Amino acid sequence: CNSLCSNYDFSSCSLNCNQISSQAQCSSFSQCLYYGGDGICTGLSYIQNPNECQYLSVTDCSKLNLCEIKNNVCAAKTTSSTCGNSIIENNEQCDSSYLNGKTCITQGYTSGTLKCYSNCSLDLSLCTKTIASRISYEEANRNLEQVTQFQANVQDLSLAELNTPPSLTLSSDIFELRTEEFSQILDLSLISYDAENDPLVYTLDYPEEQVDCKIEQSKLFCKKISQRLGVVRITLKVSDGISETKATLRINVGATVLEEVSKDAVGSGMFEENTAPIANAGLDQVVQKGRIIVLDASSSYDQEDNIPSTREAYSWYYNNNKIAIGKITSYKFDQIGSYEIELEVKDSLGLISKDSVIINAIEKNKCKETSSLYFPEDTICNKKWPSTDGKEIFINTKDYSCNLVEVCSEELDPIIEEAIDCCDGSILTDKKKANACILANKNSNGNSKRCQGLYIINGLGANAIFLQDYFEAEMCCAGVDSLCTNPNNLYKARPIPKANSPLNLNEITCKATQENNKGKWISDYDIKLNNIALTDLPAHATLTKLSTGTCVDYSLAMTTLLRKIGYSSNEIFTIEASNHAYNMVRFPLDKKYTIVDTTGNNNGLKLGSVPYGYDYCENIVKCYNDLGEMPCPSLTEVNGCENVNENLLLQTSRTRAKLNQNVKGVSVNFFQKIIQELGI
Repeated sequence: CNSLCSNYDFSSCSLNCNQISSQAQCSSFSQCLYYGGDGICTGLSYIQNPNECQYLSVTDCSKLNLCEIKNNVCAAKTTSSTCGNSIIENNEQCDSSYLNGKTCITQGYTSGTLKCYSNCSLDLSLCTKTIASRISYEEANRNLEQVTQFQANVQDLSLAELNTPPSLTLSSDIFELRTEEFSQILDLSLISYDAENDPLVYTLDYPEEQVDCKIEQSKLFCKKISQRLGVVRITLKVSDGISETKATLRINVGATVLEEVSKDAVGSGMFEENTAPIANAGLDQVVQKGRIIVLDASSSYDQEDNIPSTREAYSWYYNNNKIAIGKITSYKFDQIGSYEIELEVKDSLGLISKDSVIINAIEKNKCKETSSLYFPEDTICNKKWPSTDGKEIFINTKDYSCNLVEVCSEELDPIIEEAIDCCDGSILTDKKKANACILANKNSNGNSKRCQGLYIINGLGANAIFLQDYFEAEMCCAGVDSLCTNPNNLYKARPIPKANSPLNLNEITCKATQENNKGKWISDYDIKLNNIALTDLPAHATLTKLSTGTCVDYSLAMTTLLRKIGYSSNEIFTIEASNHAYNMVRFPLDKKYTIVDTTGNNNGLKLGSVPYGYDYCENIVKCYNDLGEMPCPSLTEVNGCENVNENLLLQTSRTRAKLNQNVKGVSVNFFQKIIQELGI
């Protein structure tokens, strides 16, 4: 058609398209009530009056000013609305129970019931919205259910950050109370922590017949209010304003000095005298300068059992300056010298006792060629990996004992200081570390060295702090099909372990073949240079590079760390079994050894017994640490193994190791001749 008829309806013209020469000969589309897709006033979508709106589809209805959608159908538009007829008209938001598909959630709320006022406007009074920037896990779950119920967009919940509940870490849950004046029981700021640093509010719930307690400046104070003795349970609650955590404290209410009058003395008016406590600062120590030392007053006591259980009952001084508090605490001296530290113990009635301990800080005489501060005094090592210090040992691959049980590695010192912090009352804020620390303190029987050992074991085992997963790729690379779950991974560096390694574990390499399936650790920095096939790794590589390992790696890591925290060469061993590796440790206060297996984060510690899942006692063959091969203890000295018959390999290796230890002043050739004649 002529361009003059653009946007006009030429169907009503008296001329055909070719004869149209001016706009006057054309009809405007606006003269049609509705025109369809064919561009003319005829067709399926053409209507002549608003009463025909009902014949239009919902899509076509929205294109015409004379029609509107009412209750999901097309109808003629009315010039006025009638509120209450259940039809949404003109500017009505709703009508009666008809809400036009709206809900509280579509209006920006998180839950509730949407209603309609009598004037046909939305009633939002029953709709609710979460205002807090963080919400509890429970509230988040409720909101999620409501969103699902209304088929709403769950992204509304992403606007709220999930709140981490505050934590409470108690090294002990029982405290002594023997005074009728308020006495500090606990410094709550030292045992509580909030990940978001929200201000914490503490509340107490307890029966009020025996004690009266209060909280001031984040400290818990209690006093006796009756002569009734016994244990009072107090529920301590800490809240960050969103979530709450509870812990139960036990207050052992004892008699005051005046209440401890003997029956015979009552009549005479003579009272039993309260005596001062007996302070014991422990044995003098010789340590390397810069090393954290443990100050232990756990041997202190009071005849009337009158020392409060708070850390403030024990104060440590140097040059008349208070340097620490607590029954067990820590300190360090960075300079060579002799230091006298004074311990002051105060009972609940204010009587004081003092004792001193001498700390001699010296230059190190072992591990001289490293900067490590923590190492055993009875080690033969002076270097870390790679070195030729120590004696050759052969489990999977041959290497020197000081490379495998790497007691001279300064890279492992932070783990040792972490164990010290756990056991001197310091707060560990990491959740995994806090859990491991609680278990260690709970089973330490008040002994710091025992506590540190248990923390290391928990960190290698179930709490997965220092190592994670099992290094199956090492076995697959070596072609050990019994320990490679997927045959397609044989002679490959797969699967990739799920470990928190600082290295890119996708770059680990396997250079093994069926003819040569032994690997070697060469570089800490270029992981591609190492061949991971069935190689016994230096402890620092396992703990700080790969963060995972096989049974031998887990075992050597534990032996290394326990040696560094001070376990002697006859207290901790790596055990080589016929087809496994694990540990044997003698904890302080224990008469016998305990077998421990943390392979793959196994919870393999049963104090006083043997772990499940393997014939640990029956399969022991050899024992190792940084001194090389060591005589294995008799099974009669091992918890849970007393009634097991020793295998011949164990008996033979013990004899050989004892001969190795006792060959002093005897020529090597003569000694080797003895070994050959004995056939061991």
